[in-house]
Amino acid sequence: MEDVPASAAFLWSPDSKWLAVTLPDRVLTLRSMGLLVYQNISVLRPDGSPGTTAIRDNVIAFFWSPDGTKLAYVTLAETEGVLLWNVLDVETGESQPLVDFLPSIDQLTVFQFFDQYAKSHTQWSPDGNSIGFAGRLAGNAVSASTAQQAPDRIIVMAIAPFFTVDTIGEDTLAFWSPR
Repeated sequence: MEDVPASAAFLWSPDSKWLAVTLPDRVLTLRSMGLLVYQNISVLRPDGSPGTTAIRDNVIAFFWSPDGTKLAYVTLAETEGVLLWNVLDVETGESQPLVDFLPSIDQLTVFQFFDQYAKSHTQWSPDGNSIGFAGRLAGNAVSASTAQQAPDRIIVMAIAPFFTVDTIGEDTLAFWSPR
């Protein structure tokens, strides 16, 4: 592997079968906060050889599922100031866009330092079926809950067995317990 600058981000999958690595391409100002924007995420094997997939998009942050089979990542959405959750299946290389959202300021901070938070503060549920985050749904996203959605809500996005989005309460930051 070649030399990598200090601004690179690395995340080992929990099963140590994959290493996701990227370099920042530029700094984006979103809500008065400078966020690094990554153009490429390479998924590598432990020996440094490339895996079957790579992400070519404007990525803000990424997080491994507990079983290491999926990589959730946040990209810039088509609407300015809006972000989009996506999930990549590492084995098949298939990527699926999930939901547009406006992150809370605290959630943006986690995204800014995602590689430092990833092991201790997980966005994934322990079973790998859901992702939790804070902010507001944007665009055409519709919550499955009947509660009126207000700014800075805790949102749970179930990916399996069926895709649903539900707002569950008010707050500015959300993580899953590891158990």
